[in-house]
Amino acid sequence: MFVSNEPDFQLGVVVDSEVPAAGELSTWERRDVAYDATMAAKAGFVFGGLAIQGTERLFLSEFTRSQWVTTADGRRRRYGAGVRLFVKATSLSGKAKVGLSFLAAEAEMGNATARSDLKVVGYVGSIGDHFVMQGTFNVENYVMMRQNMDKLIVQISDDLPNIRPLLLEEEGDDDDDADFDRVVGELWALTMIADRKSCVHAKGRFPRAGSAIGVAAIEAMYGKLSAPFGGAPRPCDDQELGAGAQEYAKQQLGRLRLKT
Repeated sequence: MFVSNEPDFQLGVVVDSEVPAAGELSTWERRDVAYDATMAAKAGFVFGGLAIQGTERLFLSEFTRSQWVTTADGRRRRYGAGVRLFVKATSLSGKAKVGLSFLAAEAEMGNATARSDLKVVGYVGSIGDHFVMQGTFNVENYVMMRQNMDKLIVQISDDLPNIRPLLLEEEGDDDDDADFDRVVGELWALTMIADRKSCVHAKGRFPRAGSAIGVAAIEAMYGKLSAPFGGAPRPCDDQELGAGAQEYAKQQLGRLRLKT
């Protein structure tokens, strides 16, 4: 597991005058969220510096102390500090229940492969006393991670002088663009599947290759059609999908095709 005082991602331009002081962070929140590849790309999350792939899922458990502000450019931004536990899962059934405790049990039984990152954001104090290195993500280590996370939460909550609020989230006006990229990615994937092209080929020829959301949508569609009955999705590779997937793609597209 990797521990860092650095932010996972930073959005926009931070202007000192718009950042609330540590004592003004009035919203305390703890949440657990699961993302597929498209959702993770839209939210701006990466794991280990890499985007979440179409056959992977990202689980986030986080505590934050934050404050929303309206900045000079009229946008809503959330600044704060917090502790974030990320777990990236592969080889996980599409019908699997959502939740880190369930994922830990699945990993221990060999039904999933998972890696974890624990990150501290917006805090510059020492965290070494409250962290113990763990190995493979399983039930025992999940319990230890939760204990470490609880200790870090207590420390950060009581140490205002070492809180340096960072930009955690912002309300954008690009939801329509994100939805457009997702739809284009899905249509492109269906077109490529119908033409008996592989996932690697589809990504390499995608006209909007710079769109993480579009690429994630391609991978997600290939993963979905590689396991139509709820099994573990096949990773994005250079092999075409079977005849059933090709026929399904043709039916979904009808006469519609994206130009290749």
